[in-house]
Amino acid sequence: MGQKFKAMWGSLKKKLPLLSICLILVAALLYTMFHHYTISSGNDLISTFETNLLDFRFRLRGIKKPHEKVAILAIDEKSIQQFKSWPFSRKYYAGALDHLKELGVKWIGFDAVFSEPQPATIADLSEDLSAVKTGAEQGNLAAITNRLKLIDAQKEVSLGDQAFSDAIKRFENIVLGYFYFQSKREVELGGRAETAFLGLEDMENSVIQAAILPDGRSLDDYSETIKAHGIVANLPKVNKASTHHAFFSNEADTDAIVRWVTLVRILDGNLLPSLSLKMAAEILNRDVLVVFDEHAIESIDLVSREDESDSMSIPVDPL
Repeated sequence: MGQKFKAMWGSLKKKLPLLSICLILVAALLYTMFHHYTISSGNDLISTFETNLLDFRFRLRGIKKPHEKVAILAIDEKSIQQFKSWPFSRKYYAGALDHLKELGVKWIGFDAVFSEPQPATIADLSEDLSAVKTGAEQGNLAAITNRLKLIDAQKEVSLGDQAFSDAIKRFENIVLGYFYFQSKREVELGGRAETAFLGLEDMENSVIQAAILPDGRSLDDYSETIKAHGIVANLPKVNKASTHHAFFSNEADTDAIVRWVTLVRILDGNLLPSLSLKMAAEILNRDVLVVFDEHAIESIDLVSREDESDSMSIPVDPL
C-alpha cells in the first residue's frame, strides 16, 4: 500500500507544475468573466477583444452603399454661408418641409431637438412695424392697436415657431427627435432634476405597446443599462405638432467610437423607440414587438400591421 501511494505521489508531483498552471488559468478566466458580466466598464479583456474583432469584421465587410430612397438633409458650411446666420429661422424649415412633401417624400426624421423657443426677429416684425408706422401717420389708432397686439403675441410664439409647427402638422409623417440622459448625474448637471421627463407626456402615441415580459415582472425591474434618467424634448408648440417621437441618443464605447445602435430605452416606466427603429417601423407599416427574458431584452421584431404572421427579426445584443 505504501509503495503504491509513493508511486501515485511521485506521478502527481511530476504533473504538479502543469496542474498549477491550469488552475491559475481557470481562476483568471473565471475572474475575467465575473468582472465582464458584473462590474465591467467596457474596457476589460473580453470587451477589448470583442470590439477589436467587430472592427475587423467591419473593415472586412467594407462600406455598404445606402439605399437610394434614403437621403440626408444636412446643415453644412454652405448652408450657413447662404443664410448668413446660425441658427436659421424655423420658417425656413417650414418651407423645406412643404417642398419635400410636394416632391413625394413619405417620412422625415429629425435627429435634432428644438428645445427652446425661437425669439421673434426684426424680419418677423417688419410687416407689423411698418403697419404701425403707417397707422401713426394716418392717425388710425385701431390699426396701431391691432398691430401692437400681433407684435406682443410673438413674445409667446414667434412666426418661425408657428410656421414650423404648422408645417409639421401639414406634413403629418414626421418623427421628432429628442435625446436622453444616461445617468442621474447628467440630469442634475443639466439643471433638470425637477423636470427630468418634461415633454414625455406628449409622446404617448410613440410608446411601444407590444412588450412581452415574464409573469410578475415590470419594466422598472430591469437593469439600469436600458433605462434613461431624463430627456430633453422639443418645446411644447413643436412637440405637440406631431404624434411621432423617437430618441437619437447612442452610447459610445470607452474609446469614444459608436459601434452599437441603441434601439429602445425605458423612460419613466415607458418603453420608447430610437429614431432608426421608429422610422423603419413606420416606413414598413409595422409595429415594434419587444420580448424580455428574466434579465434583459431577448428579441425585437417588426410585425406587420396587416398580417401578424409577417414578422421581421432585428438582431440584438443582450443588455
